[in-house]
Amino acid sequence: MKKVASEPIGQRYKATEALFIYVAVDKDGKPRPIPTLA
Repeated sequence: MKKVASEPIGQRYKATEALFIYVAVDKDGKPRPIPTLA
């Protein structure tokens, strides 16, 4: 994901960048496998 900002005169530049990692957790908060899609 990246945020792109624009100034009033129309110039665009990259303002920030992020990487998100999602982890499935069980009821105890431990990582668990994710079921595969059929």
